[in-house]
Amino acid sequence: MSWDFGMEVDVGGDCPISLGGGYDDFRANYTYNVSPMFYEAFKGLLDEGINGLHGMLGKDARPMIETAIRRMQAAPKKYQKWNPDNGWGNYEGALNLLCILRGWCIAAPLGRIAVG
Repeated sequence: MSWDFGMEVDVGGDCPISLGGGYDDFRANYTYNVSPMFYEAFKGLLDEGINGLHGMLGKDARPMIETAIRRMQAAPKKYQKWNPDNGWGNYEGALNLLCILRGWCIAAPLGRIAVG
């Protein structure tokens, strides 16, 4: 199983517009196997781990994502202990995902993060 991430913008119509429209600059997917890493990285910020980003504006999510990135970069061995044995996902991929999400927040501060 995995998460799907995206970014949506309310442009005043009946439905928000999904940025990108496909698996491109504003679409990402990553395995649930790294959940313990995200719970730890977002500890004290989002009780739901990375799921807590769902519905947040980029400008509000960015500081939390940047904190999670700093925490992971400061203690790689701490997070690498949660690398799944089955090889699906790892510390480097989880950190890269956070960097991608940060980039979205910079590019679209009024966009809403979608986590599904």
